[in-house]
Amino acid sequence: AKPILEAMGERIFYAGEKGAGASVKLCNNLMLASQMIAVAEGFALAKKLHLDAASLYEIASNSTAKSWSLNEYPPVPDVGSCTSPANSKFEPGFSASLMLKDLSIARQVAINVDSPTPLADKSAYLYDYMVHRADLGQLDFSAIIQLIQNNYPDL
Repeated sequence: AKPILEAMGERIFYAGEKGAGASVKLCNNLMLASQMIAVAEGFALAKKLHLDAASLYEIASNSTAKSWSLNEYPPVPDVGSCTSPANSKFEPGFSASLMLKDLSIARQVAINVDSPTPLADKSAYLYDYMVHRADLGQLDFSAIIQLIQNNYPDL
């Protein structure tokens, strides 16, 4: 299987016994969802404080807020990575609908093993709102910033 996997990606990890890889994916996306929302909130607040997004990016991406969501996939255009969906009107690399699906599965798994997920619960609420009420599920999951910046009701 290794040659097939090597053709699909740059790095291959062994997560454990059968099913562990899927569980790792769920845990990773659970963390990613909350992380992206936090980055979006930071940029939304900065905008209301009349701060320059590029300046915030430069400082935060080299400080304690450093993360994949900020450094590699920022939810605002013209800062950081040129491959950020924010630079292409949030054309999805990973859609909000898929993020909601993974969050829903991760939360159910967490319930099954009695592991609390308060941040994932709130993240799922926001992504559910984005997908079903704001009808933005076809956009990249980083477009969550649009809900936050536009002060959608009931957030």
